[in-house]
Amino acid sequence: MPRAIVAFLLLHSLLFVGIVHAEQATVRSVTGGQVQGIVVSDSDYAGPDLEVYKGIPYAAPPVGDLRWRPPQAVTPWNGVLKTDNYGATCPQTRDLRKILDTMVEGQGMSWLRTKLTLWLIGLAPERPMSEDCLTINVWTQKGASEQELKPVMVWLHGGGHIAGSASDGLYEGDLLARKGVVLVTMNYRLGILGYMAHEGLSDEAEAEQRPRSSGNYGTLDQIAALQWVQDNITAFGGNPDKVTIFGESAGGHSVGQLMASPLARGLFHRAIAQSGLGSHNLLRLSDPVPARNPAEYSGQEIAKAAGVAAAEDPVQALRSVTVEQLLEISSQRQDLMDYLHPNVDGWVLPKSVAEIFAAGEQADVPLLIGSNADEGTLFSIFDMPPFHWRTEVPRTVAELDALLSEEFGANDARLLMAHYGVKQDENVASAVLNIWGDVYFGAQALFAARQMENVESPAYLYFFKQTPPSDKQILGATHSAEIPFVFGSGIPLFPANDSDEMLTDIMSTYWVNFAKAGLPIAKGQPAWPQFVADQPRWMEFKHGARVTPIERSMLYDIYLRRQQALLTDVKKSLGHGVQTASSESATQ
Repeated sequence: MPRAIVAFLLLHSLLFVGIVHAEQATVRSVTGGQVQGIVVSDSDYAGPDLEVYKGIPYAAPPVGDLRWRPPQAVTPWNGVLKTDNYGATCPQTRDLRKILDTMVEGQGMSWLRTKLTLWLIGLAPERPMSEDCLTINVWTQKGASEQELKPVMVWLHGGGHIAGSASDGLYEGDLLARKGVVLVTMNYRLGILGYMAHEGLSDEAEAEQRPRSSGNYGTLDQIAALQWVQDNITAFGGNPDKVTIFGESAGGHSVGQLMASPLARGLFHRAIAQSGLGSHNLLRLSDPVPARNPAEYSGQEIAKAAGVAAAEDPVQALRSVTVEQLLEISSQRQDLMDYLHPNVDGWVLPKSVAEIFAAGEQADVPLLIGSNADEGTLFSIFDMPPFHWRTEVPRTVAELDALLSEEFGANDARLLMAHYGVKQDENVASAVLNIWGDVYFGAQALFAARQMENVESPAYLYFFKQTPPSDKQILGATHSAEIPFVFGSGIPLFPANDSDEMLTDIMSTYWVNFAKAGLPIAKGQPAWPQFVADQPRWMEFKHGARVTPIERSMLYDIYLRRQQALLTDVKKSLGHGVQTASSESATQ
């Protein structure tokens, strides 16, 4: 997906200032050596002091010959490693200013406040980047020990698999840790370095007696980080048998991909997917799908752009290309960004997420999943088609009506045109964004909830509708807007009111209690019903919480019927499809 999520996160990280004591945290032993963080005792939220450890390595630096290979065992260090600062951000392009402007200007702030916010953004320094970026951050209550283990929540950041970082200020874990969990965030490889597939890399894996695969390195990093949690989290007072993975946007897609991957089995016990599951993604390693070449196409094109396609060994030649050159290629070849995502390779992903969920082959763990009412509004600067299986971008009422009629038939097209209020050409752009948001996020959440009836564990569905408090705001409940309500990480200068503070407490409590017991409960709030297909309801978050029928189920069903037909066509074209490789360790 596009990189707009990063804009929302970056604004907070640019302005956020944490207040900490100079007191050093407990020295704790982990794989590789000993680490020491800092004590955090001053916060907007009451509760116990925290010990925070930032920048703990969980794998060897993926540099040199380890570029485009599965993560390797962490390199041990001598003495006590000071883990009081975030590790480097994984390499990514940083052309985000237009997205930031969209987020800031959409809040409905005064002219002066808007300009001040934009000015502060322009003053902020960039975070350092490095391929040596595979680090983990941990928040735990001061004095935590193995004698009283707490549930663990592991956050997977968003950014379209091509951007983002665990160091973004919205992901500070103070509130969640004070509510009784051990909070973990991680970096994982992104973009070209994390998800580029290449036929030479696939051949190399096979020659080294690994399953023939390439391109899923960022997902393998996530799995390695979850294994690190299993091996080390007791040292921070965390319970390795009560691990909840949660993420938003590409992080939500990662949740779905980890639920689908046999390599991640047993590494987590509950899952929360915010605005994404990855069930729309049909990208395959070596086979084309509608509107997409094989994933390996990206590597071929990147090798051409780097001038090494004709080399005797293009893969080794690519490993010699500088990070700066690779990022420049990323900027110049935006058409390749749709290929830099997890792919069906027969190993990390034996089948697509949609196929695995439909067959009941996903991890049998409780799932909390949902979307926001106005997901698409943040993406107004992108010229995007409304459907991931098409490339056309309609500009007029006639073009949109023709596209919808072709995809869904005349009757459903009329329903959709009426729902999105498409009467004049100037309505079309906003309708396309709203369709895109419902297709990618709302419909996928409903799909996932339904498919959880194929396993024993329950699903819980939500719909986030809280908007910025200004009556001049134009974003609505946009993509990523729920994150501050989960983490309690309000963005400086952005407008907020008492309703926002109340909803933050409500949502964070539901999330934490789900991690504790697999049940989203909050004292004094409505009981959250399990999803039942013949009586579908969700928890609506707007000025509080309430259980309501699914108001867009008719729209979602239209999109899901088409998605199922598309998936059927793909399977037919592939015959038996990709065969499942052995579920060997992700770290080799």
